[in-house]
Amino acid sequence: MAETAGLVGVGLQLGKTALELYDLFSDAQSFGSDYSDCLWQIENEQHRLKRWEEFWSTGGGTLDPNDDSYRHAVETLARIVALFADADSLNSKYGIKASTRKRHRISELFRRKPSSPIALGSNAIKTPQSSTRLLDKNFVPDLDDEIARIEDATKKLQQMLPVYRKLKWAIADKAKFTELGKQLKRYNDGLYGVLPPQQTGRPTPPAIPIFQKFNIPIQLLVKRNNKFVGRVDLLDKLHKILDPSQSQNQRTRRVAVLHGLGGMGKTQIVTEYAYRNSPSYTSIFWVDATSKATLAHSSLDIMEQIIFHYRSKWHDSAPDFVEIGDMLGLPGLIKSTGEINEKCPPELVARAVKKWLLSSENDKWLVVFDNHDDFESVKMLDFFPSCDFGSIIVSTRRPEVARFGVGIEIGGIEKMSGISILLSSAGKDPELSCGPDYEEASRIAERLGYLPLALDQAGSYISAMAIEFSEYIPLFNTNFRKLASANDPQLSEMYRNDTLFTTWKISFDRLPPSASNLLALCAFLVNGNQEVPQEIFDRAKGFVSWFPTESDFVDIGIKSLLSFSMTKRRTYQNEKSLCFHPLILEWTRDNLGLWEERAFIMRVIALLAGCIRSTNSGVIKNGSAPNAEFERGVFTYIDVVVRHLRRLPAPSMMVLEVEFANALVETGIFLVNYSRYTEAEEILQKSLEFHEEIANHESMIYQRDYHRALSNLGWIYYTKQHFEESIGLLERALSGEEHMFGKDTLETVETMGRMSIVLNAQMNHDSALVMQERVIACYERFRGDEHPETLNAMQLKGELLGRNGNFEAVELLQRTLAGQEKTLGKSHSSTLRTIKSLALAIQMQGPEKSPIALELYKGVLATQEETFGPQHPETINTVYAMAFSYRNNDQQEEALKSYKRVLEGWKKEFGVEHPDTLGAIQGVAEIYQTQQRYQEALELHQQALVAKEAVFGTESTNTCVTLNGISQCLHDLGRYADAAHWYKRVLAIQERALGDDNLETLRTIRCLVHSLHEDGKREESFALLERILHIQEKSLGKNHPETLFTRYEMAHNVASRGGHQEALDQWENILAVQEDILTKDHPHVLSSVASIASGMAQLRRYQEAFEFFKRALAGQEKVYGPNDSIPLRTLWSLGTAKHDYGDIEEALELIQRSLTGLEKILGKEHPDILVIVASLASLLNDKGQYQEAAELYKRALSGRRKLFGPNHQRTICIAIELSKVEAKLQ
Repeated sequence: MAETAGLVGVGLQLGKTALELYDLFSDAQSFGSDYSDCLWQIENEQHRLKRWEEFWSTGGGTLDPNDDSYRHAVETLARIVALFADADSLNSKYGIKASTRKRHRISELFRRKPSSPIALGSNAIKTPQSSTRLLDKNFVPDLDDEIARIEDATKKLQQMLPVYRKLKWAIADKAKFTELGKQLKRYNDGLYGVLPPQQTGRPTPPAIPIFQKFNIPIQLLVKRNNKFVGRVDLLDKLHKILDPSQSQNQRTRRVAVLHGLGGMGKTQIVTEYAYRNSPSYTSIFWVDATSKATLAHSSLDIMEQIIFHYRSKWHDSAPDFVEIGDMLGLPGLIKSTGEINEKCPPELVARAVKKWLLSSENDKWLVVFDNHDDFESVKMLDFFPSCDFGSIIVSTRRPEVARFGVGIEIGGIEKMSGISILLSSAGKDPELSCGPDYEEASRIAERLGYLPLALDQAGSYISAMAIEFSEYIPLFNTNFRKLASANDPQLSEMYRNDTLFTTWKISFDRLPPSASNLLALCAFLVNGNQEVPQEIFDRAKGFVSWFPTESDFVDIGIKSLLSFSMTKRRTYQNEKSLCFHPLILEWTRDNLGLWEERAFIMRVIALLAGCIRSTNSGVIKNGSAPNAEFERGVFTYIDVVVRHLRRLPAPSMMVLEVEFANALVETGIFLVNYSRYTEAEEILQKSLEFHEEIANHESMIYQRDYHRALSNLGWIYYTKQHFEESIGLLERALSGEEHMFGKDTLETVETMGRMSIVLNAQMNHDSALVMQERVIACYERFRGDEHPETLNAMQLKGELLGRNGNFEAVELLQRTLAGQEKTLGKSHSSTLRTIKSLALAIQMQGPEKSPIALELYKGVLATQEETFGPQHPETINTVYAMAFSYRNNDQQEEALKSYKRVLEGWKKEFGVEHPDTLGAIQGVAEIYQTQQRYQEALELHQQALVAKEAVFGTESTNTCVTLNGISQCLHDLGRYADAAHWYKRVLAIQERALGDDNLETLRTIRCLVHSLHEDGKREESFALLERILHIQEKSLGKNHPETLFTRYEMAHNVASRGGHQEALDQWENILAVQEDILTKDHPHVLSSVASIASGMAQLRRYQEAFEFFKRALAGQEKVYGPNDSIPLRTLWSLGTAKHDYGDIEEALELIQRSLTGLEKILGKEHPDILVIVASLASLLNDKGQYQEAAELYKRALSGRRKLFGPNHQRTICIAIELSKVEAKLQ
């Protein structure tokens, strides 16, 4: 009995020891994914042994030591223990003491070769040669002692388990590890064969091999979007990659990786693919790959789906969850409800799922790993089944994951599909293709960058709030965070509870500081779909104090942004740039706190200033000097920054930094140098505010940059022709600079030079020259006579003299030019600028000098086009100067071509509102006026007016030039009342700005007189003439030619009101004075002669009248030429007199000649032409040629209706005359 009891004790002790030896591999996850299958096998065998040991140790079975089966079980347990360790090795290495005289027998017992494996369900185990050998005294002498030794050895084995755990001997060789698993399975199979752990009578497994059935209905975690549209190309591409039927002849695992920015609809695409293609797969499983925890939870869900499937297939009896658990690798871990035991290790569940997927007959499954963004922490490959079949889809924001399969980048949805998403989410017909809702939806889709999540949210918001589509964009622009965070319960199911605002927060929070800072900088640098050149950051290094100088700082930040699909990198001609989805930039700006936002706006300004300083310092870029192309590209970013700058509060509300204030100055000066005056003014004004606040707060004196800002702001006001404000700012700047650096130093010369130009524009020529001579003297003292800066100062003096028509200018500029050609070369920009100044000085000496000036300009232009290119600002500026020269040389077509080229260039370079662009528009319009293209000229003047009022203001003299042009065009078009209205506006501005007696003011009054006279307002026009006469008599004298000409016009006014004799008397008096002071062929004399002739004709003194007409015509044709409008108008007046005299034939011939000539000059629809046509019609009527008269009256009537309208008095008069002629025809 002692032997029997001892044997039972040994069996149970060996069982416990074997189970604890299995725990050697409890931390084996660190071995790597290559051992996962082996570990799963060993853990599975441990659970099987545990079930066996629990059943027999608790009395679940009858222990009969006399039964050969039990003896074989003990021997098998001993072999399991022996697999883990060699007793002899333990004795020699760790000092396990045993009886020396019995050692060989214990060793023999533990080292006996294992029996052949026993199949599951077998009733017998292959036994040793004799079934009673284990109890044979000859085979095992002194069994009692031996049992005691085994007990002692197993206790010491338990003590040594920590040592085993450290040794990890089994994994030194994977093959050995694999063999260990196979041996353990064979021994466990043997135990289950001879002493099964369960009573008989359990449910019989169904005859159908249910564990070979793998068709599991689709049941995904993400809800299908029943309104899914578009993405056809992506779905087709996915199917080509994943379709199981594509690889029937060659087994291979198919993996597709969808990567892209959050919100692009990756999950929706995968969901739609899964549902559409479910017939192609036996099972489809969804894994949330966000984290280790979600992976474990998804594995549990998948396994329970599999268990439920087998449960539903278990026929004719209750499902045997023990059997299901054994077969799935979860022995004893499935509850009677079919749920997995809470204590089951997640790793075991995951391995069980992998085992199920690894079945060779189960080769048409699809597993979706959704949202795998944290690949640093979540090792997804550990969850990939290691087989050559099945299909896998991975969705991620991380493009690096694409290396696990075939990568597919997901971008914005196509336009039409995007509009359909929006319409559908808003409850509208997604097939809508026209109408107001469609048009507004199209604009919204474009504004949202065709981002599916944003479109769905927008539609849901429009529907929920019951607003119009047209209301959404204004709301979105002003309430971005609110609308981007709006959560719709229905959308939450499809987008994993993400909103536009939260979906990017996940990625942003994981970015390192280098990346998040870089993203914020870009957010304030660009808007919309603009790209950010990496060169901006490369240039800023070393020129911005806060910007890291480490060579890889930017690269690290970009790498992180790329890694989360928050940007894309593009390379064009070796230039790298970053491009962003427009909403990412808006989100980034809105995600910042108030103080962060202000800090980044200031940083971006400093960044751009650093780039500007880098170009000024000659920083080398790609082996070549920085070029103007990069500098002009900076304008785009400055435009964006200026808009953000407007959002900054008053300086008193901010943390102020001198570096930021100086950066504003640097940026403003950069813009001034490129004639970007509007943006420069705003930035420089802001810089003054910050400098003044800093100085007040910190009791500092103003820094030099403050005075530089004043100087440049003064120059901007000069370009706007605000001369008083300009000179005031320049004087403040000069005073501050002189206080800091002393008078006439290199730090003051720039401001002094600018002052000389402004003084010259104010007609203060002497003061301007004195100031410029101080500049030259300063440069000569500090730089020398032949220094480029000295020569530039001389060039400016020469230009000032030249503009004033001073003949000294030519000699000075020629001397300057010789020095520059010697010092700088003939093609240098300063040399070419001096040649242009020389051309201007020559041109100002008279129109006859224009051809010489033109040749100089052409030489400069050819050099600039070759050196700088045809579109360079310097080249275009020369073309502008040439246009003026062509006009002086009466080459109107050439002038027009030049102005149009300038206009195109300036529009592209500066935009419509730049002063230079507006000057080009003015030039084209004035050429159109000389060509009688009045309507085209009017439209250009009106276009320029809108821009000028925005740039210069409504009261500027520059704006007045355009107002005057509009007035002239309206007058020439016969719209006299409109012309008078606009002339009055011009006059009001000139009276305030220039005074009542200014020549420009008087010229405008005279133009107003003409328009009022033609509009029939003779008394009002006469009063204005009296005003002019009073000023002229006071300033010029009664007998000055201009005074006499005003009296001449007053006489015309009197004649038009019927006072022909009074008018004639005045003309005769005026002529008498004119003949004393002017030549007989002077234009004013000839005008008076022609007027006397007309007056005499009105008084029927025809013969005298004809003599005066003859004298006037002879003189005018001599002075102007026979085809000029002045003699042709006199010819018309003579024809009219002949008509009144009754000489119909001669009158007809004279008026016809006049009409033919004037039509060539004025065009066929000019108001004066229509008057002559009516006059000719009257002649033909008197001659009895009614049909011809009627045709001419019809022409006159059509023209006047077009010019004046049907109800104008002039139109009505012609209509009456036409009706009379038509009556005669009837």
